[in-house]
Amino acid sequence: MAPPIGQLQHLHLEGSPRLTTLPYKNLTSLRSLCLQQCPNIDLSELNKLTKLQKLTLADFPQFSAFDASSFPDLQETTFKNLESLSSLVFSKLTHLRKVTTLDCAKLKTFKLDSLPNFNKLIFNQAVDSFKAHEMKGSFSLEYDAIKKIEKLSFH
Repeated sequence: MAPPIGQLQHLHLEGSPRLTTLPYKNLTSLRSLCLQQCPNIDLSELNKLTKLQKLTLADFPQFSAFDASSFPDLQETTFKNLESLSSLVFSKLTHLRKVTTLDCAKLKTFKLDSLPNFNKLIFNQAVDSFKAHEMKGSFSLEYDAIKKIEKLSFH
């Protein structure tokens, strides 16, 4: 017998273009979510998954902004091929360690603030503004388009 959906901790969906919604209110125990090539899933209630530790989103043409404040336990994110993504904000997340953004061509604002355990950032697109504020210790930065960045600041 399968456990109830409310006990599901990991969900990986790939190549499901006809899927339009997820039962967010029933996924209260979800720790890891990976959605790839499911461009029609409504992400407007993603913030209801407050126990997420790992989030991967790939190939969502309409996804335009992400503020991680709804995910206090978030440890790792990967964003890939999000054509409309223009803003990423990660602030006051004590568990966040790694952020990866790949092929998000419209990304303009990237903000890291007060992330005591953060240690790795990987991205390959140009941004207008990159800010890292109140970062403890050191972290590695892998950035393929460094010649295109207009403002890079660490405080």
